Formats: sequence, structure tokens, C-alpha cells
Amino acid sequence: MAPKLVVICRIGGKLVDKESREIYVGGEAHAFELDEEMEFSLFLSRVATSCNVQDTSTISLKYLVPGNSSVMISLGSDDDLACFARVFHSLISAELYILQHDVRFVGTRATTSQFHAVNESINELNVEVLEPRLISSWRDVITEVGQTFEGVVEFRKAIGKYAIARHFAYKYNKNDPDRVTAICKEEGCEWRIHASRLKDTKVFRLQTFTSEHSCDPGIRQKTHPQATKKLVGSLVQDKLRDTPKYSAREIINDIRRDFEISLGYLQAYRGKDIAQKAIHGSMEDSFNKIPWLCSKIMETNPGSYVEWLTGEDCRFQRLFISFYAQILGFKKACRPLLMIDGTFGKDHYKTTILSAIAIDGNDQMFPFAFGVVLGETKRNWLWFLMNLRTILDGVVNLTIISDRHVGLVDSVTEVFPECYHAFCVRHIVANLLGSLGSSIKSEAKKVIKGLVYVAVGSTRIEAFNHNLNEIKSISKEAYAWVRDSEPFRWAKVYATGNRYGHLTTNVAESFNSWILEARNLPIIPMVNKIREQLMGHFYTRREEASRWTKSLTPSFDEILQKYVLQSLICRVSPSNNSLYEVDDGVRRRLVNLQTMTCTCRMWKMTKIACIHVAKVCKVSRRNIVEYCSPYYTTEMWRLAYAESIHPVPNEDMPFNIGTLSSKVAIMEGDLQNISSNSTPVLPPKTRPRPGRPKKRRLESQPEPKRALHCGRCGSIGHNRATCNKAI
Repeated sequence: MAPKLVVICRIGGKLVDKESREIYVGGEAHAFELDEEMEFSLFLSRVATSCNVQDTSTISLKYLVPGNSSVMISLGSDDDLACFARVFHSLISAELYILQHDVRFVGTRATTSQFHAVNESINELNVEVLEPRLISSWRDVITEVGQTFEGVVEFRKAIGKYAIARHFAYKYNKNDPDRVTAICKEEGCEWRIHASRLKDTKVFRLQTFTSEHSCDPGIRQKTHPQATKKLVGSLVQDKLRDTPKYSAREIINDIRRDFEISLGYLQAYRGKDIAQKAIHGSMEDSFNKIPWLCSKIMETNPGSYVEWLTGEDCRFQRLFISFYAQILGFKKACRPLLMIDGTFGKDHYKTTILSAIAIDGNDQMFPFAFGVVLGETKRNWLWFLMNLRTILDGVVNLTIISDRHVGLVDSVTEVFPECYHAFCVRHIVANLLGSLGSSIKSEAKKVIKGLVYVAVGSTRIEAFNHNLNEIKSISKEAYAWVRDSEPFRWAKVYATGNRYGHLTTNVAESFNSWILEARNLPIIPMVNKIREQLMGHFYTRREEASRWTKSLTPSFDEILQKYVLQSLICRVSPSNNSLYEVDDGVRRRLVNLQTMTCTCRMWKMTKIACIHVAKVCKVSRRNIVEYCSPYYTTEMWRLAYAESIHPVPNEDMPFNIGTLSSKVAIMEGDLQNISSNSTPVLPPKTRPRPGRPKKRRLESQPEPKRALHCGRCGSIGHNRATCNKAI
């Protein structure tokens, strides 16, 4: 039996930074043995017993991975404990660092920044602090008769904070610019406060204050109407500025934990909206600044292409942007391959972000263009692609990869009839499995999924047909779907264009995830956020390319080195100076260096020398780099990012600005058409939810339990583990 892992618990010390890493200094050590299958609750109890800790909520656990002293790992759940055991399974002992904390607000005033600083430290420790952390100053914001306030607004805010901190609700008896009287909302309670404005000033003076409640404190609510959207907005504004995707649910949880206030969803949502307006301005005003932003982009990044479109009612419809650095980099140094996709924005107007993403010489994302529209419809896709065609003038042999969205398929055929339009294989598989529904078992679906992926990678028609026949033997319905899904758009063997080895739109999906924070913002901050990310992306890639010294980029140099190693088992028989026969141990391949073809077809499809070409180059002492696409060279990689995306300062951004016209494309030399007196860009109309508006709240229903489904016999009521049916 293997010896048990000894856990050495160090407590009483502290973490200090030393040479860009954290180390634990001081304290004392205790030890115990870690039992197999120990749950975290029992593990935490053993730690507390060993270290004489009375309250486990005041500690957090961390450890260092052997061989990596730069990052402390938190341990706070059963999964974390299982990971901890796996990390140290081959060792005799493991060091565990016990961090003690007692986080609370102190002093006479706690600011919003302090609130978020503590909040972030708690998140770092991965600890749930059970003790509520009310801002102490709120409890004493109102003290005694004679106290003065700057005005009626400040006095109302003070009452709200006081009530929140002391957990009661109030209502106004009098509430006007000259006098304010509030009483406790509980019937018969004696709590009362009254203040009035001093003559010839705005100052409010507290005249009467009965601070003691006569109502039962047990019946007071923790849900406060006084926790207004403005108050909530002020509390979350700092965090929302740093984290645009900060959700209403997260706000509810944070406010409950940090201020012991239970918010409703609408309170949190409206508070977030107020904070967002304070940071970025209103969404309505954001649309009004589109003409200014587009003209500013052209001023700072000449050669860029920007177009926006409004309807006859001057309401926003579409926006298209591609910076000059993107256009130049793609045309000069990127392979003619674009992946197009759409993702939804998270603003009130349900905008959609369309994008066209290329691949750079290092096989990484190269954003080419993006647009903002009102839905993924055929008209919007057609408009986006027509603008794309304008800036792609002169690009030949273009390949476009997308999903099978009906409007997109028709639009690509209409705008790019000469291009090879390929489908994303991942979407093909998803559509296939979705069409099968529950007609076949999940195990059969997994087999079909695997066969489709094998068929996609087949380089011979015989192999492709063999996989289709395997699918037919499992499900004729699946076979018919695959046969009718236009295999020439997704299968390698039938491809009429070059996909350069890319079978999915994963790069476009990566772009959608990359701009996740921007998607939470109004349209102008969203465009600026994406531009800032593009600036950083181009700068980082330019620096990486400048430091690389080999002929091929890192990704393709690694691939080629792997092929060279794999080619060692091959045997070469030369026919002449350009024609060779290569035996790879499975088949004999014909390599023609003059026509740059190999009968394995991988060279033609990926444009990088395959293992057979690698062997021929080694035998004939040729430079293998010359037989790879120039798109994969470091020279092209540097050229793609040679031009910079320039900043767009906003010091002169007006509060209100009009459009140039109902439709205008701003190209070089068109800036003189701007008119400050033209009609403003209005926000799009929001569409009401379908159906008759609800007049009565629906009572929540218990969620129905999902019926057990046996994967062995297909029956309902039990699972595979308990199945005893003879089949």
C-alpha cells in the first residue's frame, strides 16, 4: 500500500512578494495525513483542528504546484481537493498555506473604491465571508438635531443610507424643496425625522429626530425600496467600468454579501443601467455620435473604409468598419481566406456584430472587418458582404468559410459568385445531429459524428464513400442528410477551392469571445473598445514577428519539423530531377516538384510540404522552405502587421451631432460633406415581445424532473447502471 500524503499546514505567517512571486513567511507548522476519498468539509475540519482555528470562515487555503513557484493555487472545494491530491500523488508531503483574514470597513468614511478593493481581495482568496460588511458611516450619517446638509437632495440620500444600514423602511409625510418629514413604514412606530431649509440658503437643518423605533425589529425587511437605482448605480460604477459584462445577478449577490441588502432583479438591472450611463452616456446619445466617430476614424486612420446606413426616419440600421492597417495587411500578406460569422450584442437594442476574420502567417486570428446591424438577416448580410467586396477589390481565389445560415448562404452566392464558399464542419455535424432528434440513440450519434469527421479529412473518394456507407449502415436518415448537404462545401476530397487546412469557423468564434466585454457596451464605446483591442493586437503581433528569426513562422516551423521527423521512415526512388516515388510504409506516393503535387494531396490542400516532400528535399538536398507557401514565411507575418491602427482621441467629441445623409460611405476625400446641422442619427426602434402583454404575474411553477432514460435498452424509468432487462 502506498504511504499516505502528509499535509504540512503553515499558519500565522503572511504572503510577501519577492522577485515577481509570492512566498509565505513566518508562522508555525502542523501536519496530518490525507485520507483517500476525503471530502473537503472533513479536510477543512482537520486543518482547523490541527492549527487550532475556531472559525473556518476566517481562513483560506493555498498551495504551490511543485516546480512552479510563481502562482498560488486556492483550495476551497471538493474538486480543488481532488486536484491537490493528484498534484502531490507521487510525493511524500505537501505544504499548505493557511491565510487568516478579517475583512471589514473601518474609519469614518468608506468609499466605492474601497468597497471594490476589498471585493477583489475576497475574490482572490476564494473565500466566502459570512459576516456582513456594512459601511459604518451609513449607520451614523444622521446623528442629532441641528445637523446640516447641503440641500434637500443630500438630505434625502442621507435618510436612504441611514435606513439601509439600520434595516428599516420609511415613507415621506412631507416631501418638497423646503421641508422633508419621514416616518417608519411600520404602523405605530415612533421613529420620525424632520428637516427644513434655512431661510435664503439651500442648506437643510435637522429640526426633529426621534431615533428609537417602537416597532418590532424582527418584522423589518432587508429588501429596501430606499436602495434606489441611483444608489445601486453609484455602488457598482467602479466595478462596471472595469468589468463591462458585470451582470444584474452578480450585482444582487455582491450587494447582499457586502451590504446585507436584498435587491430585486429590476433594482439591480436599473442600477446597472444608471451606472453604465454615468460611464458611457446613454445608448440613445451613443447612436447620435456615429457620424462624428466615423469621420474621426478617417481623419486618424486615412485609407480606412467606414459606412453607415439610416432609414428614412433617420433611425440607425447598419455600420461597417475596416481600418487601413487591416485592409493593407490582408491584401499584402494574408492567404485569401475569410471566415465570417455573427454574434449578438447585449445592449437594449439587440444589435448583432458581424465579422470577417482572416488568418495571419502564424496561423492566428487576423481581424479584417466588422459591422453592427439589427439582426442576422439576409438583407443585413447582403449589405455587409457588398461592403466587404468593395475593400477586397483585386483579391483573387478567395475562399469564404461560414455556417449554413440561410440568409448568409444566399448572400455569399449573390455577392461572391466566383468564390469558393465552404461550410464549417462543426456546424455541419451539429445540424446533422439536430435533424436526427431522438430517432436514434446517443451512442449511435457519437459514432455518426466520428464518421463524419473522418469523412471530412479523407483525401480519396474511396475513403469518403466508405465512411458514408458506414453511416448508412447505422442510419439511413443520417446518410440521406449527409448526401444532400452539398459535400463539395465541406469535404476535402470534393473541395473546389483552397481552405488551407481550416475546416471550421473557430477563428471567427474566437473573435466573438475576444470582444465579449465590448458586446456589453453602447455602440460608440463598443466600437472604441474593439478598436483599442485591435490596436493592442496589431502591436503585440508586430513585436512577436520582429523577434522571430527563422524563415517560417513559429506555427509552421513546428509543423515542418514534425513532418521532417516523420519522414525518416520513408524511402525515396528518384525518376528524374523533379519526379520521385516515396514509400511511407503504407502506400507509395508520387511527388512532382515541378508541378508541386503529391498524390497524398496534403501538400495541395495545406500549402505546406508533406512528409513525402520533406523526405525528397532531404535526399535531394533542397531547401524545404521553398516548397511551402510564402504566406507562411516570417517576412509575410511581419508585413501583415507592418501598418499600425492609430488612436482616435475624443477631446472634441460633441454632445450632439448629426448624420451626413441617410446613406454615405466615407472614403478618402469625402470629409468635406460633413454638415453639423444635418439630421441626427436616432436609435433603432425596439420591437415589443410577441403576444398580448401579461396583466397578472404568473406564479412560479416547480421545475419538472427529467425522466431517467436508459442508454442500454432505451426504456424510461431507470438508467444504464440499474438496467436488468434482457436484450
